[in-house]
Amino acid sequence: MAQRTDQWLGEHIAYLVIKSLVLTLAARFQKTSEMQRVLEDVVLKAGSDGFAADIVYSTVSKRQYADEISDWKDFDIELMKEAFGKRMRLRHSVPVSEILASTTDDAMALSRWKFYVPEDAQHIAEFFRSAFDFDTRNLGVFLQSLLPGNVGYEEGAIKFIETFFSPASDIASRLKRAEKENTHWDPEQAAAIDRFWRSYEESNGQQSEIPA
Repeated sequence: MAQRTDQWLGEHIAYLVIKSLVLTLAARFQKTSEMQRVLEDVVLKAGSDGFAADIVYSTVSKRQYADEISDWKDFDIELMKEAFGKRMRLRHSVPVSEILASTTDDAMALSRWKFYVPEDAQHIAEFFRSAFDFDTRNLGVFLQSLLPGNVGYEEGAIKFIETFFSPASDIASRLKRAEKENTHWDPEQAAAIDRFWRSYEESNGQQSEIPA
């Protein structure tokens, strides 16, 4: 079931039911090493990065809400983080040789990857640089994922973007080149790019600082 979570988003009923079933299954092996193995297997093999990240979040940071499991005594959170890092590095390998997929759960999964496995920050930046170098359209996928238009950013959108790829001026330069090359953007990507420019101009204080 976890392998099929790429068919649903986090708010879908099927996704939530599968998450509960996974935790219920793991609970059957409480007080044994098998519980750890089951949960790590799900993280490694889940079809959705968002689902894998959700399982890590529930078993590492929000155990008090994972009512299915009552005994965490022999559960190792560091091993869980390691499994998540392994999964994400395999799914986001360098060099990139394809157009990236995008869902609204991607930004959350990337954020949790960077939070739980901070030593992978350089790998994340190299992954996106390789993706942008391979095809400019990946820049649109990246911005669509991080700037969906229905969320707020505590320190601003540009600061948030730069936690994954910096500096933002590099993104601005790439977008300018894409404009000269008449790159075609999907409507959702075009909207995200507009949001990027507005945030970029605000962060710089004036439009004249946008690189050519």
